[in-house]
Amino acid sequence: MNAGLDPSYRRVTRFSIEQSNGVTAVSRYLADLTLQEFTLTKPVEVIPNFVDPYVFQRRPNPLFRQQFAEPEEKIVCHISNFRSLKRVPLIIEMFQEMARQVPAKLLLVGNGPDYQACVDLVRREALVQKVFFLDFVTDVASVLSIADLFMLPSEMESFGLAAIEALSCEVPVLASRVGGLPEAVVDGECGYLLPCDDVDGMIEAGIQLLSNDDLRRRMGAEGRRWVMTRFHVSQVVKRYEEYYRYVLEHT
Repeated sequence: MNAGLDPSYRRVTRFSIEQSNGVTAVSRYLADLTLQEFTLTKPVEVIPNFVDPYVFQRRPNPLFRQQFAEPEEKIVCHISNFRSLKRVPLIIEMFQEMARQVPAKLLLVGNGPDYQACVDLVRREALVQKVFFLDFVTDVASVLSIADLFMLPSEMESFGLAAIEALSCEVPVLASRVGGLPEAVVDGECGYLLPCDDVDGMIEAGIQLLSNDDLRRRMGAEGRRWVMTRFHVSQVVKRYEEYYRYVLEHT
């Protein structure tokens, strides 16, 4: 989305969309933004991202978990490309405040432009024993399976695939109410969505989830159910197939 909205790409992006026989977007937010930004003359079909819930399912692994946390500690997780809009340094700062109230560890998965700044922040704040950088992980579900909370306080998300991967693994999501995230996470049911600038609110919600085992498990179970009914790979692929057939029959 960001590249498409860049002025230097705008003409070629609009031309490509207009010349297409069918156009899809992963969220209603992205579809509306595309229609607005490019003043399109054709509709945009909304078909969400998907997960395979049999790949992304919770598989407890006590031996793996104990590499990072003691039994009484909670695990907070974030997975991204460490771009500035993901606000990973802010995640570290919010985690620091949460960990003052609830014993916890933070797992950061991925790499990208803000990676070194995050490493420096962790060292500067003496959090080396509490924050772990896992860089690139091939089996993301294994990390999510030992997590208690997934954080995604992004400035913007077209959809939030990482969020539904976490929900599929029964991990409640704490995220910003921006872009397509409200279409991926049901606020108050499988996690919490707060305004992007409500840092204190996110910290408070994180503490609540980490300190209330029943609430966390209930939201985790609801997240799994939500993914199974809304973002299951077989259902979404079927929608793509139906849309492709429609496009072929009407062009």
